[in-house]
Amino acid sequence: MELFLDDGHLTGEALDALIRQEALTELQRLEIAEHLSYCDGCLLRYTRRLEKTPLPEPEVSCGRALRRRLRLREVRLTAGRCAAAAAAVAVVVAAVWTHGLPGRTEMPETQAEHDQITQTLQSWPERWNLALERQMGRLDQAFDFFGGAGTQAAASQGGANS
Repeated sequence: MELFLDDGHLTGEALDALIRQEALTELQRLEIAEHLSYCDGCLLRYTRRLEKTPLPEPEVSCGRALRRRLRLREVRLTAGRCAAAAAAVAVVVAAVWTHGLPGRTEMPETQAEHDQITQTLQSWPERWNLALERQMGRLDQAFDFFGGAGTQAAASQGGANS
């Protein structure tokens, strides 16, 4: 097979052989690759011929598994943000619990005021716990939806990079 024309450019036969991945010797492939690396005209002819060839179809589509992994990652990121916000609130609650409310330097004047403040502060952990349980329940439902036993194999289809 002739690789080059008299003017030094690649023949159409050489470009087609490269596209069809026909059996070329190592030297022939090297000569074609070297010529394409510096000859813009032949590279343009090669890419125009490549545009006409159909793209190979993958045996198994990874689109569905990829969308599932992206949704799962979004849920995990949201859960991480919620956990960070919960930790910040817990720090504030602990500070208020141990040091009192900011701006309130005087002691409660009556026993009723004292009892009301105590009751409010004592109910915080319980209310906080209920709110966290509700949110964690919602997160558990989301994780169940995105990652059950049947989805583990599909989620690993996309590869090990996450």
